[in-house]
Amino acid sequence: MIEAADLKEADVALQLALKYCALYPTTAAQVSSNSTIKVQGQMPARKRRRRR
Repeated sequence: MIEAADLKEADVALQLALKYCALYPTTAAQVSSNSTIKVQGQMPARKRRRRR
């Protein structure tokens, strides 16, 4: 079950869940509604400002 404030947020959550199922099929089969999954992401480093 996906709970979201708007349709766009729900669609993004569904896409993330489908991607997780594709990458980790054995782990995804063990997930229940009471499970807690931590998702980690990486953001690119900020470009440094050149000083004059």
